[in-house]
Amino acid sequence: MGWWYGFKLHLVCDPCGRILAWRITTATTDDRQGLALIWHELTGMIVADAGYLGSNWQEAAANLGLCLWPAPRK
Repeated sequence: MGWWYGFKLHLVCDPCGRILAWRITTATTDDRQGLALIWHELTGMIVADAGYLGSNWQEAAANLGLCLWPAPRK
């Protein structure tokens, strides 16, 4: 246990399902780092899961002109 093999595919899609940006990272890469690699290519609003709830992510998105809407934690 503790070993990871493979990769992660990070996709950003619009409401119609069209791919706007993508990156492939190693399996041990944090999902938030995957978004940080591609969000400079985006405009508008990003709807994300609760992992992006921290204020530092909100500020970083605002600095890029993006609006980050994370899901609330239960």
